[in-house]
Amino acid sequence: MNAIYQPTSIDPEALQRGIDNLLLTCVNVKQGESVLLVKEPDGLPMYSSTICDLVAARVDELGAHASIEAYELITEPSNFPLELTMAMERVDHTIFMSRIGDYSRFSPFTGRSTKTQCYALDEQMLASHYAGACYQLMTHLLKKFEAELMAAKDWQFTCELGTDLRGQFNWLSQAGGEDDEFSLELFPVTNFKPIPCDTANGTVALSRWLMPGGVAKVQPAELLMDEVVQAKVSNGVIDHFTGSGKSVCAVNQHYDFVAETLGINRNRVHSWHAGLNPHTFFNGDISTDLERWEGISFASPRYLHVHTCGDWAPCEVTWSVFNPTVIIDGQTYWENGQFVWYQREDNLALIKEVAGAECLLEMSSCIQV
Repeated sequence: MNAIYQPTSIDPEALQRGIDNLLLTCVNVKQGESVLLVKEPDGLPMYSSTICDLVAARVDELGAHASIEAYELITEPSNFPLELTMAMERVDHTIFMSRIGDYSRFSPFTGRSTKTQCYALDEQMLASHYAGACYQLMTHLLKKFEAELMAAKDWQFTCELGTDLRGQFNWLSQAGGEDDEFSLELFPVTNFKPIPCDTANGTVALSRWLMPGGVAKVQPAELLMDEVVQAKVSNGVIDHFTGSGKSVCAVNQHYDFVAETLGINRNRVHSWHAGLNPHTFFNGDISTDLERWEGISFASPRYLHVHTCGDWAPCEVTWSVFNPTVIIDGQTYWENGQFVWYQREDNLALIKEVAGAECLLEMSSCIQV
């Protein structure tokens, strides 16, 4: 069993700054309000065993009222517990320190409370720039960035292993439909709404592993890869895989297994997005703790992922692209794993207006790949 993270020495001021960024800037907790902290059952390795108690203590210090409840993880958003929905109706704010919120991030929630998914998994993350960078500023930058994407025409992403996929923006909302929006607030700001791949053509180099898009619905849910396999994509559909015979066979068998077991669209290449938070880090051992790596790495600019196999985000098989370069309408937005859009003059001016926010201009932290 994976070891549950226990924090080492941490700067108390930095830790409180991260917690307050969550409670005051993101959730906007006010005196007298009620806050429900949803945790995972004891013994699971994703979150620190003490993080909920720490945040609850700060809620109480702020003159609000905290409660902590544990719920079993789910395999489908439709299995979201009725008792949790009722609990969310009785409070002002719900903060998920549990994957139960993450697994439902593209599905509608009910209940009158605000809803926030916390991706700061432990005290070390809360005390770092990952959680400490001003949430209000990062949200403003996110909205500005997404507005640019909504107005753009063409996209392309590449990587050193041979990835070169390109397409045209075709947002469903611009044709009378609905985009795949997140149904709750994400703390900290991690990434943007997925870009549809219906017009995608080219190649994606698959390396290291294939992962589930969210909760694992089949076992084995992951396929570890020793060699690079090239996925050939035509108009948003997997055409074929190329590489060594053994590796290609393993990838095809995995797709067959997942698609047949779940009865879903095997070859759909649905959408992609990449991380926006340069201080995303992973200090564990991927070989023994891949599940926890999956739970945080998506927020890093060093990591772009593609949702495939299925017709609803986040789909069931994820492609991983490391240190991507992304070009939007001829302009470079990511360059070899760095979100250089922050460096653009107009964004730089916004960042420099906020104390401490220049940390967003630093090199992307290590995620162990």
